[in-house]
Amino acid sequence: MDTPPRLLPPALLIAPLLLALGALSRATRVQETPSVLWGLLAAAAAVSGALWLVARRRARHGAPWGVTWAPRWPLLGQVCAHSLLYGAWLLYWPAAAGFLPLLGAQLAFAYLLDMALVWRASPVYKITFGPLPIVMSTNLFLFFTDAYFYWQWPLIAFGFLSREFLKWEREGRRVHIFNPSAITLSVAAVLLIATGQVHVTLAEAISTAHGLNPYGYELIFGVGCVVMWLFGVGFATVSAVVTSLLLGELYFRATGTYRYVDSAIPIGVFLGMNLLFTDPATAPWRRDAKVVYGALYAVCVFALYGALRGLERPPMGDDPGLSVSFFDKLFPVPLLNLLSPRLDALMARLTAWRARGRPVGELLSPSGLRGGRRWAATGVFFALWGSLFALWARPQLRAHPGRDVRVWFRACDETPPEARAPFACANRDRLYRRACDGGDLRACHNLGLSFEVGEGGAQSATLAASLYERACEGGLAVSCSHLGALYFGEAEAAARAGGARGEEGRGWATRAQERLRRACELGAREGCSRLATLLTSPWVSPRRVEEAWGLWERACDASAGERPEPYACLELSQWSLRHPDERRALCAQGAAEACLSLDRSARAEAASPGGGRAQVRGELRAACEGGHAVPCANLGWMLWRGDGGARESEQGARLMRAACEGGLAQACARADEMSAAPAPAPAAL
Repeated sequence: MDTPPRLLPPALLIAPLLLALGALSRATRVQETPSVLWGLLAAAAAVSGALWLVARRRARHGAPWGVTWAPRWPLLGQVCAHSLLYGAWLLYWPAAAGFLPLLGAQLAFAYLLDMALVWRASPVYKITFGPLPIVMSTNLFLFFTDAYFYWQWPLIAFGFLSREFLKWEREGRRVHIFNPSAITLSVAAVLLIATGQVHVTLAEAISTAHGLNPYGYELIFGVGCVVMWLFGVGFATVSAVVTSLLLGELYFRATGTYRYVDSAIPIGVFLGMNLLFTDPATAPWRRDAKVVYGALYAVCVFALYGALRGLERPPMGDDPGLSVSFFDKLFPVPLLNLLSPRLDALMARLTAWRARGRPVGELLSPSGLRGGRRWAATGVFFALWGSLFALWARPQLRAHPGRDVRVWFRACDETPPEARAPFACANRDRLYRRACDGGDLRACHNLGLSFEVGEGGAQSATLAASLYERACEGGLAVSCSHLGALYFGEAEAAARAGGARGEEGRGWATRAQERLRRACELGAREGCSRLATLLTSPWVSPRRVEEAWGLWERACDASAGERPEPYACLELSQWSLRHPDERRALCAQGAAEACLSLDRSARAEAASPGGGRAQVRGELRAACEGGHAVPCANLGWMLWRGDGGARESEQGARLMRAACEGGLAQACARADEMSAAPAPAPAAL
């Protein structure tokens, strides 16, 4: 006859937990945000009310009730596994330290709620480690930002309520249907996606934070082995990992690129394969069914990732955007929990049809064996899994080619849109964003360029400007130049609109001038050229032609060993090609550009006889290399005639024909003339 457990008074456990909630409410993180404080106090009041109702009900029954110590030690091992992951967070993600008081409050709340639910139906509450894995697992995947942290309490409560009320009979045992953490996270994710409020959580930051640890995959592998050994779920995890790797290989062969961004299995998914879908009560109980269960999980995650990526949108103005693909690891778990008994039944029938009787899984699984054979089978299993991870999985997880942004750059920028792999440009931009967040100014600029152009993704001048501003402030000259060009465009648009917008245009012109001047000072020739154009535009009063001319000369100068800026050279060459008499007449009429051009030609001639024409030839060559048709045609004419240097008739004819094919009608007439007559003598300056 069993001895009834010795019951301790309920207050012995309730009082310390309520005191802990009260103490944690005084934490700095809680006190700084009213919504966090009032949420915690409301949760404490709600669970206190539930316990008061239970106490009244128990008092009416008159039977003794209380708590007793009955730990399940495998759950302690699971708690230790979770604790190691939290330790890595604290080491590599310092922001996690601020959430420790909130985690402690959730654990106290969970125990109090668990007691209320148990005492509702039973007089004895057995103190176990059961509530800890539910809370810790939930927080490993999702928690709310401070302003919305009050939603964390119903989130935790839902997990315990589902475990208590959503149950069924499995092989004579009454067990909960769903993994409490997984069903909670899945329902929350559905609601967040449906309402577009994913940004009020730190789910994406958490998913990324797991990868901050340079040995994150190895750590998850290690804690996963602990869970496998304690709960016998190894076949599900190994099957899921192997299936994911095989699916990734098939996808690469079919598309020429990778399914995920920078790993064969994202680290959050790998965490789910080891710690989320492996609840022994809700997973299949047969070893061969666990293999199918793991494979189905991998297939579902693989498919959901693409579907969820299709829902995403970048932030635009007041729209915070929507990023949801990291939820792919959550949604399959409740569905597979519902299938678990059917998988067991299906595999049992298949086993009965086999001639040899026992499924392959039984040959490797340690369960079902005794003594030395059990330990030998355990050793074989973990040796095979360790070898598989080290030799096949780990290289694809840690050193995946997709980590190099050049892979996605080629897949996006160097591939025609009709042949481009899905999400190639989005993956490129995702890596740019990560690098930008890490302080890489060039990545910020490239991401800004992606938003400015809009190729393969959303187009937003506002987002582009904010990224350029960030890089410009950090000292990246090209970003200052692009930012100035964006502001210049706004000035032009406002000036054309007229009216009240005209005054606004002058403000944009001032901002453009500031950024372009900084770009020029930092050595960006394009910035110097754009600033010169702005200074001679109608949106700057008075026009500063002399300063602009000096900037164009600086940008077009090839003596410094840098590549001349094509547009600056084009501006200079347009004046240099005019006959000296025409320039003198314009100079006399007050055209400052004509006077400056004459002076520049005189200086070139003084330095070297014929230097003026040679200078024009160099300007045209630089402008032509920038893709401008008119200077290409003019250069072709000079090369054909031998103006400013050696005669290059064939090259001149090719340039003229190219300008003609580019749509320049005058070039077509000149090309016909060049093919019909010999080149005349070079023109005198």
